[in-house]
Amino acid sequence: MQGLYDDAYPLYEEALTIKENAYMNRIASATEEASKQNIHEHNTSIATSYHNLAILCHKTGKLTEAKVNYQKAINIRESFLGITHPDTEVAKNNLEMLKNN
Repeated sequence: MQGLYDDAYPLYEEALTIKENAYMNRIASATEEASKQNIHEHNTSIATSYHNLAILCHKTGKLTEAKVNYQKAINIRESFLGITHPDTEVAKNNLEMLKNN
């Protein structure tokens, strides 16, 4: 199973890089309200990528990296979804579970 996790890691990072680059391109062209909504949705997608990468790191024992990625996901989700949104709460819960291990 560890081999599959190792194979997944660069793919998760690549997906995150693609999303971040696309986000930066959308910011540059965001002039209409529809574009701004698209940026909001894109940011939450980036948060999901950070969260998924954090879970992978957590499962493979890369605890410091997991902590950093959980926090990035939380920061984005709090900014765009709010502090009580279920997705924000899930990331906070996962970070707390990591800290308590």
